[in-house]
Amino acid sequence: MIPTTRLQNRPRRGFTIAEILVVLVIIAFASTVSLLAYSNYRKGATVRSAAEMVKRTMVDARYRAIAEGQTARLVFDLTHQAFWIDIVDGGGQVVTPMALPPTTFGLDVVMESVQIQGIVATTDQIAADFKADGTNPLTKVHLRREADDPNLDESYFTVQIYPSSAEPHIWPNTRR
Repeated sequence: MIPTTRLQNRPRRGFTIAEILVVLVIIAFASTVSLLAYSNYRKGATVRSAAEMVKRTMVDARYRAIAEGQTARLVFDLTHQAFWIDIVDGGGQVVTPMALPPTTFGLDVVMESVQIQGIVATTDQIAADFKADGTNPLTKVHLRREADDPNLDESYFTVQIYPSSAEPHIWPNTRR
């Protein structure tokens, strides 16, 4: 028979079930919070990537116009959710159709509207002419995730190029 004092002085080995369950609950909570944060980041990243594509295309249209000495027309097709660059002559006739082939967004990105010099389009096509002298019209493109609420400005990314500086900007979480 083992004396009881010997059993009481023996060091504990292992964890109790209660301790293990507490640790598992903490790990599950931290994992859930992390996954939700990453999911929200990914949602915004798809629209931000689309906004970057539009911004780069605006810059490309301006540079093409200056380099080729002809107007580069940036065409937005809201019906098919695509955009491209045509090169046009002084009379407005297309010389090089789709000099930059049509670009589309991912399945979950929507080009909600395009505003050029105050004219807003939500369907069909609208175009911004980038002139050989480096000028362009005030152009705004509103993008959002398809699953987001179209009534909330926070759902949108706005890509805007100014006529004075020809500097494009991306405004996240706003419809400007």
